[in-house]
Amino acid sequence: MYTSIKDLVDAHIKAAQSNDTTPPNSPATTREIEALSAHIEAPLPDEYIELLSLTNGWVDLQGTNDIHEVTLLSCDEITSGAYDEEIEDIADDAMEESGYTGVFPVMFVHDEDSVIVLLVKDGKAYMADAHLGAPDEPQPLLELLNYYLAAGQQ
Repeated sequence: MYTSIKDLVDAHIKAAQSNDTTPPNSPATTREIEALSAHIEAPLPDEYIELLSLTNGWVDLQGTNDIHEVTLLSCDEITSGAYDEEIEDIADDAMEESGYTGVFPVMFVHDEDSVIVLLVKDGKAYMADAHLGAPDEPQPLLELLNYYLAAGQQ
């Protein structure tokens, strides 16, 4: 289990290089991050900005546990609205009933055909599966990234 987003991304970059798998996208630009923040009408949490500063999305990122294959969505993919319909219910529930200030898709899990959303509350990033609705206790960003991408790693 990784203790920082940078360590997790660095490990996947090394794995991609040695396994000849898809490398990450280039880091997001300041303009892309600002456009995303404007799109969700809320400031982005620092830990999510850190992730975007390392990679602006990553197509077909193979989980190191060989269980999950995911795509981390880029700023452009998020602001395009392509996943808005899929997250409409969780967004309404989270914003109206649970007090979140921003909800947007961040990851697509191919083998589960599910969209993972980032929930913003009090400047912190949480993640949840859009199909399950707004959770009582969503998982912190790094915790869920570890689940999907780093299970079994030392």
